[in-house]
Amino acid sequence: MTQRFYHAIITIPDKCDGCMQCLRSCPTHALRVRGQTPLILDDLCIDCGACIASCPRKAIQPNVDRIRETSAYEVKVAVPSLVLYSQLGLRVSPREVHLALNKLGFDYIWDVADACGMEALAVQEHLARTDKKDKPLISSMCPAVVRLIQVKYPSLVSHVIPFEPPRELTAREAKIKVAQSRQIDMRKVGTFYISPCPAKSISVLQPAEKERSFLDGFISISDIYVRLRDAIRDLEKEEVEAFSAENVVFGTGWERTGLMSRSLKVKSWIAVSGLDHVVKILDDLEAMRLEGIDFIEANACFEGCLGGCLNTENVYVARSKILMLEEENGNQRSEGQSGQDRDWVRQLYDHGYFFMENELKPRTQEKNADIPNAILAMKQRDELSAKLPGIDCCVCGCPTCATFAEDILKGETKLDHCPFYKKSRSRDQGDNR
Repeated sequence: MTQRFYHAIITIPDKCDGCMQCLRSCPTHALRVRGQTPLILDDLCIDCGACIASCPRKAIQPNVDRIRETSAYEVKVAVPSLVLYSQLGLRVSPREVHLALNKLGFDYIWDVADACGMEALAVQEHLARTDKKDKPLISSMCPAVVRLIQVKYPSLVSHVIPFEPPRELTAREAKIKVAQSRQIDMRKVGTFYISPCPAKSISVLQPAEKERSFLDGFISISDIYVRLRDAIRDLEKEEVEAFSAENVVFGTGWERTGLMSRSLKVKSWIAVSGLDHVVKILDDLEAMRLEGIDFIEANACFEGCLGGCLNTENVYVARSKILMLEEENGNQRSEGQSGQDRDWVRQLYDHGYFFMENELKPRTQEKNADIPNAILAMKQRDELSAKLPGIDCCVCGCPTCATFAEDILKGETKLDHCPFYKKSRSRDQGDNR
């Protein structure tokens, strides 16, 4: 049975003018344009948001949960991406953000910085236990990159570190501890990720490596921004100063490209952001041109999560704010480099605390199960592609001539939809008269 894939991206046909920008931006060729209507191929879409950012008419938009969806739970826990603190003005403090989230109805706010510090040590341990022939290892932090590998680079799936990302570890810990402190069933505790991108949002709805996320929902930063900003503006100085929140200590996470790699303290690593650049690195890895590299930190968005398409702030302003917060508050909540921390993390590692529930597998495995038919289909595609101009103009509504040939073989379009083929055929017919 074919698996159904959910997505946090929707198309609005009435706004599409057929410019084809989305086709050119998609790294997995998951988009088509048919009669000025953008279509998403479910099995290929990785929810990276590149099409959202590239569409000048906003015909492709994020489709994410609203804040009202939290009402089904007795206790509500916000798990904000650390990017959130960079979106609300240079002088807004983490304490104000926590207090404002409380006023919006969240009973607890659990930051991911602690989990980042623990996982950094766990990754170090995993690298130390991994044979040289199996390196470089790839971070599982960015769900868009993980899905890109599943779809486009199935041979590299084994290189992805099989760890839950910090947001999942944080949500699991929050559910357990809040349920214990309140003496209630864990199912009454709702955890909600405040997300900078659609890929992280969809990883809540449909995780790549397990049946169900520890997060119960997600809210985009752009969706909560106005309410949160207004709540912060309404805060009185006295109530901010009186607000007791022992956990409100800003700690460095991995919201900027390179922070994770530096926290691992390994000598040979690559940190890359932006899908075009990620694809080049993965191409090199697949071609075995990255000898001597131990670790790859890859982020689909430019500048990492600070460049997510669900953010509201200019990425450079956001980076300045994060740097300012790091300087003012230190990194005490995310370093975790003491010997005691290492011993504790090593024990957790041995007990499977950090590992994904299930093995990560290629998304294309079902398609490639019948190898003889797959080889035949490739041969037919190549023969058909040879009749096409090979300029990948997108006028036919497909991103490349090769994908156009595949769609013809599937019966989803016709050869005459290529204007250059029609011209060529007309010219040949004229010569034959």
